[in-house]
Amino acid sequence: MKATKAAGLLNIVTSTAEGPYIWLSANKDATDINWSLVDYFVPQLYGASGTLPYQWKDYAKYWTDGAGKPTLHNVTFATVPMDKILWGMPAGTCDQALQAFGGGGCIEWAYSPAVHPPPFAAQTVMV
Repeated sequence: MKATKAAGLLNIVTSTAEGPYIWLSANKDATDINWSLVDYFVPQLYGASGTLPYQWKDYAKYWTDGAGKPTLHNVTFATVPMDKILWGMPAGTCDQALQAFGGGGCIEWAYSPAVHPPPFAAQTVMV
């Protein structure tokens, strides 16, 4: 993160709603993250279908009040500065998160079951 900031780039950290789904470190203590090196933290509160899951407020509450307690995936964070939180919300729902929990804003996501990534294109390298 220091190198990213030194290069003049933004550091954006994302997480699933209930905490990091995959945490490769054997150490589950994330309380030493230097939040001064992070520009934005985006807990993704939308579900796989692109809608808000019924428990989204429980997840948001963890990020606002859960410092020092393990997440669902057993990783413990220190308090995230509220001005750095951009709630990951389905399109048109940002106000719900900001009114209930505050934060620095939102990143709204749109979901369409008709949109698919392009198929993998095989590449041939000639030497």
